[in-house]
Amino acid sequence: MNIINGNELALNLDNKIVQLVKDSSDLGRLAIIQIGNNPASNTYIKIKQKIAEKVGITCVLYKFDSNKTIKYLQQEVTKIVNDKNNTGVIIQLPLPLSLKKKLLDLIPVDKDIDLLSSNSQNFFYSNLIDYGSPITRSTEYILDSLELIDNNLNVLVVGSGFLVGKPIIHMLKRKKIRVSYTNDYSKKLCNDKNLI
Repeated sequence: MNIINGNELALNLDNKIVQLVKDSSDLGRLAIIQIGNNPASNTYIKIKQKIAEKVGITCVLYKFDSNKTIKYLQQEVTKIVNDKNNTGVIIQLPLPLSLKKKLLDLIPVDKDIDLLSSNSQNFFYSNLIDYGSPITRSTEYILDSLELIDNNLNVLVVGSGFLVGKPIIHMLKRKKIRVSYTNDYSKKLCNDKNLI
């Protein structure tokens, strides 16, 4: 079994992004929207801000109390996504179920970094856009960097959830890679797979 050195791949990718940012005349900025004060969300946002700073991407955090009305939050998110300086927008999950779709669907496809709005999802799964979410792009980067894509690749994706498994399965199928998935890890399922 080969274990992928994620740190080395991440460093190489960071260096490529730094160069892309340097070569870009106007990249705009990344807007991160947080509703509430979830400790896990705080941690993920700090990581995103740290990476953005490291590679030279301007990042602005818009933070709102979770006790605000849906109408107020929709108005504020609309202002943020319509700000021409914000060229990419992330609404940090988790969100309360009552807010999730109503807020995510305010993000236009061309600014939806995570591809979580209904329109972005439709475009992605209909192959109307040639890029994916950060998880699919990072998976694709790993496969390309390690030159793993060939006719013999047989992949098992563990989990088929909305954020990770389902988009990865779609991306692999789009690349004509044999892929299966399970929501129940079992060594028996792994026997004929060369990538899990």
